[in-house]
Amino acid sequence: MVFNGDPAEQDAVSDINWWCSTDDVTYPLADKVRNYVFGLARTSSKIMRADRTWKHVSSNATTIPIAVKNIVAGQDNYTLATKHVKILRCRIVGKDGVKKTITARDRKRISDDLLNATGEPQFCDKVGSSLILIPTPDYSATEGLEIEYQPDSAVDIPTVDSTDWEPGFNGDFHRLPNLYAAEDYCTLFAPDRVGMIRTKIKEMEDDLEDYFASRDIDDEASLDVERTSKAASLLV
Repeated sequence: MVFNGDPAEQDAVSDINWWCSTDDVTYPLADKVRNYVFGLARTSSKIMRADRTWKHVSSNATTIPIAVKNIVAGQDNYTLATKHVKILRCRIVGKDGVKKTITARDRKRISDDLLNATGEPQFCDKVGSSLILIPTPDYSATEGLEIEYQPDSAVDIPTVDSTDWEPGFNGDFHRLPNLYAAEDYCTLFAPDRVGMIRTKIKEMEDDLEDYFASRDIDDEASLDVERTSKAASLLV
């Protein structure tokens, strides 16, 4: 379901107006966008709790959720563009030139000897807005650090001018953020509608959680792309 502007009114804005019996005067578009974005984040959060492999990537995204950075000899700390991102997988180019996955591990669980060592990284730890490689690399590698991450849903959101924008999850559940936006409005201005909307929200939340928690392995979210210049700038 697109966000706005569908000629047949099969869009999120029209659906919100339908649930609330409003229009862009009684429920201004800017308010609908704000509440829809909160609803989108709420939906994404529920999906991530049910399926840790899922990535929020909408139909109009221009980047892929993999970032790369040069490994620098003697440098263990690599700054992330945002401290709120969820790391799904970290790979490095080893001394042999082959990419390999390293394990995420809390620094508190790692010995002083390994923290003080240099060599080929075996572990990584996200600390605030930084990714720490352990042990500290004693070699350099161009684009030697690769991070697959969960994009924040707030990075890619509709605006008042959006028309063909769609959420980055199964279309069967595109209505859920609409319902959240309708609930926000009706709680204040049409309380007689809130019970009906919340009943529908509960039904759709249950269906969503069941779907994402029980998908077949062939349906699991995955990323199978070649490296391109569109790799997102997660690292700076």
